[in-house]
Amino acid sequence: MEDMIMIPLTFNILALPVVLTLWALDTYLFLATTRLILRHFTTPAANRYGSVLGQLTDGVPRLVDSLLCRWRQRPSPSWLPWLIVLGTGVVIRQILVSTIIGMSVRGA
Repeated sequence: MEDMIMIPLTFNILALPVVLTLWALDTYLFLATTRLILRHFTTPAANRYGSVLGQLTDGVPRLVDSLLCRWRQRPSPSWLPWLIVLGTGVVIRQILVSTIIGMSVRGA
């Protein structure tokens, strides 16, 4: 489906910022998911790659966790910030894809 979307977008310059935002969000979601998967492996390479990916991806869940702690007045489970970040990322991604489809249909 996304391959069909990209063909009309090459002629619609107004969609470029939305497409770049979508690609950045997809990259973050991929890196964060890879980080979560690598946490379950105990090999030295997985630990090394996991720590590097952690430096790239753990900032947003830490911020969400600090906001949750202030709001709830108690510590939240460790999985909750990740669920909020990844779930929100998927919802925003769907909104961006819908926007791109709307721009390509209107521009065609």
